[in-house]
Amino acid sequence: MDWKLEKNDSYLALLNISALSFIIFPLLGILIPLMMWISQKNKIDGIDRNSREILNFQITWSLFLFLSIIGYIGGNF
Repeated sequence: MDWKLEKNDSYLALLNISALSFIIFPLLGILIPLMMWISQKNKIDGIDRNSREILNFQITWSLFLFLSIIGYIGGNF
């Protein structure tokens, strides 16, 4: 059986735009790209690198935001 990954630039663009869902709720910026990556992981060429970069960025900034809020609240007490 010949296995070849398809090239789908529109899906990769949609994956990048899905990271903006953090505007609605911060965890959606992680969950939606993660679900999109898992569903198409072995089907689209270049999705692994792109998804890892998006998720790394989203997780880093979510942790920074969470720790900043905790520090702000702790500093006021």
